[in-house]
Amino acid sequence: LAAFISSINEEGASRLIATFQDANGKKIGEAFTPKVDEEDPTNGVALLLTKQDGIVPVGTRKIEIRLQFQSGKCEDCESSVYADILSFVMTR
Repeated sequence: LAAFISSINEEGASRLIATFQDANGKKIGEAFTPKVDEEDPTNGVALLLTKQDGIVPVGTRKIEIRLQFQSGKCEDCESSVYADILSFVMTR
């Protein structure tokens, strides 16, 4: 699971999430990339590669991929979030 993400916001954060479900649609696992937030060392000037390796849970029949953008609690803050090259790769 990987994405290039940047975020400019005083309280926001962004990440890529994979939710693993069984044949009945029940959630059996979740994986997510580290959040990109105000601690971003590039101050939002560049896209950062965030990734997470792991094992797909036994019984997985469906995988839902979401790109999450959180704006935080700052109502007067401007927020700019960018994402590119989202990927989910399975190998055997």
